[in-house]
Amino acid sequence: MKKIWLIAFFFFKVLFAGSPEDFKFIEGIKFSSDFVNISAAFENQTFFYGANLNCNFISSNLPVSFWFGNLSVNGLSKLKNPVLSSSIIPCSVPSLYLNKLSAALPGLTDSSKPLSLFAEYTVKNNKVLLNQFNLSFLYDINNHGFYNSISASLKPEKTKDFSFGIINGLFLIDNSNQNLWYSPLPFYNEYGESLRTHFLFNLHPESDYLKSFSNQCALNIYYNPSSEFTWTFEDSFIIRMKKLNLYNQFFYNGFYKTYSGPNKSLEGEIQDKFGISNINLIFINNNPFIFTTGFNCYNSWNYFSDELISKQGIGFKLTGSDFFINTSLYAAEKYSNKNFSWESLTLNLKLSDNFENFKISSGFSFLFEPDNSFTNINTTEKISFGINFNNYFNNSNSISFIQKNGLLSKINFTSSISSRFNLKKISCTGKISAAFNYSDF
Repeated sequence: MKKIWLIAFFFFKVLFAGSPEDFKFIEGIKFSSDFVNISAAFENQTFFYGANLNCNFISSNLPVSFWFGNLSVNGLSKLKNPVLSSSIIPCSVPSLYLNKLSAALPGLTDSSKPLSLFAEYTVKNNKVLLNQFNLSFLYDINNHGFYNSISASLKPEKTKDFSFGIINGLFLIDNSNQNLWYSPLPFYNEYGESLRTHFLFNLHPESDYLKSFSNQCALNIYYNPSSEFTWTFEDSFIIRMKKLNLYNQFFYNGFYKTYSGPNKSLEGEIQDKFGISNINLIFINNNPFIFTTGFNCYNSWNYFSDELISKQGIGFKLTGSDFFINTSLYAAEKYSNKNFSWESLTLNLKLSDNFENFKISSGFSFLFEPDNSFTNINTTEKISFGINFNNYFNNSNSISFIQKNGLLSKINFTSSISSRFNLKKISCTGKISAAFNYSDF
């Protein structure tokens, strides 16, 4: 006999900011079974919903699933915005994963998601060369966009994993905003079609010397109504040894501007991100700890405007069975028109400690932002504190002090309390949030 579950959730949120529009009340219901899942919610006169049908309930030889509603769709980010992230985190290594389309039913805050139709076909078999195959289709009803993805994972001889994926997108665009288009090309006032293709290849060969080596290449091709093809290229690799990790990511876009999605254009630039980290096992009072030190940097050069942005980060991390501390220092600079300027200097400190029934976390950050002549200096100090009781009760707080030229100009305070408990087959969630800003000095 197949099991059928009925889960009801309730959400309550209050944001104190002095305006009635900041009061939100959300309620909804979710129905789950082996073959169908339905969720619906109502937020401030906005109704959103989603449904999922699994056809493998009918037959195990039919691994097809369908989604409809205000869906949360993943996999389009590298198609719309393939550039590298400018954020850097010392002591960390980026994740290389096969990019493919996927969908999920709407959550409690997904009222703004467009109405979409999604279908997926997935085959998994660990005993043959073809380890996994996925075919997906997405139709964005509100924005008239059609996307599909094909991905496969192979396991050839002497190779851990070889995977590849292709994502295509065809959508209608309104050329009412001329700023979205690269200026040397003609401007169109009518609707036009834009085609985008994202090619991704992952290779993870084995090696006797290296513990692990991973490489990923990505090629994006764009065809716009101007009848011109543009493309971007990305390559990333990670080398993991016993105590040392290395990675490098490279991105290239040689075109002045490329229209990659609604209200999104890419500028011509070269990006590179590099990182190195060292991991050691140490003992403090006979207790084992993992001590990690790391350095990474990010550089972005826009060769049409001759502007270079550079960021560096250095830090260390100490991790135990119940204790965690992380310290990092960041610097950012800009080179523009042969002029050098400091952008910011940031210091971060994070601590957490686990006890028998609860976890305490705290943090401190300091931000230093000068101008070119160091006559105007902005600084920000932020203190955070949180406590979590076995994931049933959670409280987080933060306060920030902002100064301009040494004088206090603003104080920000945020606090939230959330709780979740299960009563047999009913799950209830509640949350109250507050935010205060004070600037009358």
